[in-house]
Amino acid sequence: MTLTTDSLATLIRSVLTRQADTYQRMTQQMGGYRARAAVSATFTLALERQFSELVSPKEVAEFVSDIRSVYPNGHKVDPILAEGLIRHALGDDSALQGVDLTDAPATEMFISIAVVDHLQLNEEQLNEFVSEAREFALEELGEASS
Repeated sequence: MTLTTDSLATLIRSVLTRQADTYQRMTQQMGGYRARAAVSATFTLALERQFSELVSPKEVAEFVSDIRSVYPNGHKVDPILAEGLIRHALGDDSALQGVDLTDAPATEMFISIAVVDHLQLNEEQLNEFVSEAREFALEELGEASS
């Protein structure tokens, strides 16, 4: 693997396992654009695992309420932003209209962590998830894996 694919995998794993120092180091190493693509890919994959294509806004709101109540810093997550990001990722193009996106990356990370926690992946399944998210990020960046 190239440094890029190794770095992406390390960054994705650091998000999902709450290793903030590693996440910061990898973001500095690879740059914000690549790190953002990795977070976005992780978020999208997590949502694919959590929801069917036909999820209602009510189901999204209940999910966001549930995860905000379970995590110690969940109250800091803007529910409007979280719901909008999820609905937008699931195909509702109007879901983010008028929504402040300043905290979008952190919110996507929070949701990704919650979904992966909920899935209770073992080490092998987590490795597969990270690999799939890495490949998706590479596609988004227009780079091929080796």
